[in-house]
Amino acid sequence: MVKTDTAATPVGQAPSLTITKTQVGGQNPVTTPGTINYEVVVVNTGNQSLTNVAVSDTLPNGTIGTLVKTNESITNNNILEVGETFTYTISYAVTQADIDAGNTLVNIATVKTTETPIVKTDTAATPVSQAPSLTITKTQVGGQNPVTTPGTINYEVVVVNTGNQSLTNVAVSDTLPNGTIGTLVKTNESITNNNILEVGETFTYTISYAVTQADIDAGNTLVNIATVKTTETPIVKTIQRQHQ
Repeated sequence: MVKTDTAATPVGQAPSLTITKTQVGGQNPVTTPGTINYEVVVVNTGNQSLTNVAVSDTLPNGTIGTLVKTNESITNNNILEVGETFTYTISYAVTQADIDAGNTLVNIATVKTTETPIVKTDTAATPVSQAPSLTITKTQVGGQNPVTTPGTINYEVVVVNTGNQSLTNVAVSDTLPNGTIGTLVKTNESITNNNILEVGETFTYTISYAVTQADIDAGNTLVNIATVKTTETPIVKTIQRQHQ
């Protein structure tokens, strides 16, 4: 009769992995629309091969992006072997809306496998740098200069967004030489007719002043003052035109 004895040696499985997300291209901080490039690296740090590796990426606008696998460091078999690295790339197109919002652009990458079902996460955060700015220019485009008789002086007021952020609630005011507030007529929005002064956009206005005999009799220089402010640039900017 055969007699048998056995020696049992347990196997200790310790599946483990890491995920790292890094910005590898594009602006940081972001100041203009453009593309941010990221790299996602998943490493098997345990003692067991990992299968059904599911990597996902949520872009800053909340949508799920498309990851492109660029490397399996040991064997190209979709199994994350012990010590192996999977590398992915993904990009995000930064919009003007992102810059206008001013929020940090947070990109979230996650990974899980059959052997490590608890999701692991890493993020890459890219700040947005807002720099709202504008100019205002006032030009006499019609009438006498210098003034010698009663008549009409015509002006053009041009406001330009010279910053990197859309400007809202654009408030342009014009004080005429007699101290009254004149009526500006907007004649053009150079990009979109939506009352938002977009980056690089120009708003153009016209206004007139009727020179009187009293103005000439007084002999004072006729000073016309235009001002502008917006929600994003609350400090008033001023330009003036003078006429003898």
